[in-house]
Formats: sequence, C-alpha cells, structure tokens
Amino acid sequence: MNPAETHPTVPPTLEPPGMGIAPPTAPGRLSVPPREAQWPSFIGIISIIFGILGVAKSVLMLVYYALIFGGVLKKPAEMIPSGTGQVNPFTALQNHIGILVTSELLTLGLSILLIVAGFGLYRKHPGAVAWTRIWAVLKIIVTIIGTAIGVWIQKETLRVMMNDPNAPPATPAFVQWLPMASAVVGGVASLVFTCAWPVFLLIWLRLTSVRTEVARWRSPA
Repeated sequence: MNPAETHPTVPPTLEPPGMGIAPPTAPGRLSVPPREAQWPSFIGIISIIFGILGVAKSVLMLVYYALIFGGVLKKPAEMIPSGTGQVNPFTALQNHIGILVTSELLTLGLSILLIVAGFGLYRKHPGAVAWTRIWAVLKIIVTIIGTAIGVWIQKETLRVMMNDPNAPPATPAFVQWLPMASAVVGGVASLVFTCAWPVFLLIWLRLTSVRTEVARWRSPA
C-alpha cells in the first residue's frame, strides 16, 4: 500500500491579506486634543482698547490743565457767568491744579500698564496675569482716591461760591447745593463704571478653568 494514499496531504488554508490583525471590538477612550481657549485674545484686545482710550483721555486732560495753569483760558473763563458774580469754576480748578495733574499722571501710567498687560494676555505671556492683577488693584485704589478728590474739590468750590458776598441772597439753599449733589451722584456713577472692568478681571482670573489655562502658558523648567 502506498503511504501517500493512507495519509493524504491537506492543502493549507489561505487567509486574505489583513485578516491576521482584527480591529478592536470594544470601544476605547478617544484622545481629543484640548481646545485652544479664546478668552485671552478677547480680554487682551478689550484691555488694549481701554488702555488706548485711557491714554488719549489723560493726554487731553493734561493739556487742558496746562492751559488753565498757563492762564490761556483766563479770558474766556471771565466771559462765562459763574452765577455768583465773582468766583468762576476755572479759577477753582487753578487753585487745585497740582492735585489734578498728579492724579491724571497716575491714571496715564495705569493706562499704559493696561496696554502692556492686554498685549501680554493676547500673546499668552506667563507674566500677563500678574500684570493684569496689579493693574486692577491699583486702578480701583486710584479711582476711589480720584473720585474722593473730585468731590472734595467740588465741595470747596461750592463753599467759596456760597461765601461770595456778591452771591444773590434770595437763592434757596437747596438750589445752591444742587451742584454738590450732582457731583456726588456723578462721582459714584463714574466709580462704578470705571471699576467694573478691573473687578471683572480679578474675578475672572480666579476661576479654576482660567487658572488651568494659564498654567499651560508656563514653559517647563
């Protein structure tokens, strides 16, 4: 008997290409890259705009104070009726020009710092958060002091005007104090409006998600 007939050869089974590597049947965790935060660009641009507007405002006010101090506006001021016959608001401003100029110079410096901090946030610089916090705290302090100084100057101006011997005696007292009341209301409204942005930034930068984003800006040691 032929051994080949007793044990026939079975041809090997051919598998299609790629069948040896089967795809996973159980779903796994997909790796999604973190989405880039958009708030640094938005807050940075807004801060830069506010800073530029602040610089322009401070420059105009310093020019205005220089004209008052130099006496350029003396003649036009004398043509404006003061309501009392003698005291003019321009003269009162000239008496406190030093305080006004110092306050405006501080405001100008803070506006420049806000531009630098805003540009740092836009570029996601690690130190931009510290600059922004410093600006926010100083801005609130300077705004409170500046508002108090403005109300005090208005009060002193009103006191001088009321003590003017040429003031009309028939003017009711409540009418004479209307400028003071309007100064207080305007000062409070300006305080709230001016401090809104720094307060928002201080709260925003303390959020957990924001602090996590800022931590990515720091380069590894």
